[in-house]
Amino acid sequence: MKIKELINKTMLKKEKGSILLDLALFLLLLVIFIVILAYFGITLNTLIAYIKKFFGMGVVYV
Repeated sequence: MKIKELINKTMLKKEKGSILLDLALFLLLLVIFIVILAYFGITLNTLIAYIKKFFGMGVVYV
């Protein structure tokens, strides 16, 4: 029972800023991912074309 109470206390203390921290880390990773794709010249249209080609949705010109 003491272990469960200890876990609950630490979770409650951590929960205050963890949501904002998780959101900030997610947005940072998303920006890094977009920058890496842009560096290699891959745009959103190219990604959509590759996905359509992969699933076989007609002839796609890239």
